[in-house]
Amino acid sequence: MERRPVTFDLLETMKWAPRDGFFLLNRHLARMRRSARHFDYEWSESAVLAELARAVSGKSEPQRLRLLVSPGGGVRVECSPLGADLPPAQLGIAKAPIDPADELLRHKTTSRAMYTNAAQPDCDDVVLWTPDGYATETTLGNLVVEIDGRKVTPPIDEGLLAGTFREELLARGEIVEGRVTLDDVKAAPRVWIVNSVREWWPAYIASAAAAAPMSASSAIPTSAKRSQR
Repeated sequence: MERRPVTFDLLETMKWAPRDGFFLLNRHLARMRRSARHFDYEWSESAVLAELARAVSGKSEPQRLRLLVSPGGGVRVECSPLGADLPPAQLGIAKAPIDPADELLRHKTTSRAMYTNAAQPDCDDVVLWTPDGYATETTLGNLVVEIDGRKVTPPIDEGLLAGTFREELLARGEIVEGRVTLDDVKAAPRVWIVNSVREWWPAYIASAAAAAPMSASSAIPTSAKRSQR
């Protein structure tokens, strides 16, 4: 398969606290290193660590950081206060399915059209799904759904990002992988968005999304729909 032209930076979003340092730093570095190898980007871990340390130097409150690496290995870090915990997120359901073969779904980069196109102005976040009707993730993190008393997250092969906090929760045995239908999401007593910045972010399905059936036509991505992603 011909590799698409490189027009994006690699991206990691993480949090830092004065007492605890960078949360899941080794997992973030490992994921970015894998993506750099996959896309043939220059990679200097020492340069990355130096920029991260510089970004938080003198900070006295928790920070949210965006770590970016360019194709040539250039590193920059954007830093802002983490802020207070967020209220539960209202979730919509994406209007059209993802393309599970899209490699960019498996790497965190600044190429985020498939996420921004799915956004819905009346919702905090949106659940993405496959042409077969299986939920994958949200635009802001991995999805965890309570099913029969277990916390279940969709498997990577459905077409989603291997989140660092998701990896940590799987390693701890706090969540399990399993296929999750949109009906499972709508019927679940508890739903969370999980990521390494907010960790467990409670969520709920918006009433309009919960009531709306998924039409047969929307379950199959047409060329026109794909062109808008």
